[in-house]
This record gives sequence, C-alpha cells and structure tokens, in this order.
Amino acid sequence: MDLPKELILEISEYANLHCYICGKKLCPWTMIGYSGIYLCMNECYV
Repeated sequence: MDLPKELILEISEYANLHCYICGKKLCPWTMIGYSGIYLCMNECYV
C-alpha cells in the first residue's frame, strides 16, 4: 500500500530536509541520502 503524495510531502515538510551542499528543499523523490547527509539527486550528487 502506497502513501498518498500529499502525506509524503507533509512528512518531508515536517522533517525539514535540505541538500547538504546547496540547501535546496528536498522531497523523497528528489534526493539521495547517506548516513544523515542528503543531496539533490541531479545537481549536487553528480
């Protein structure tokens, strides 16, 4: 069972996830994370 996209966005807002390098606000489908360090999937990860 998948969670609704709106609920996932609310959880992401609450967690206040930002890219470690550029500070861009992240959602689960736009990020890559390693041990608490989160990066933009396209810009900063490459």
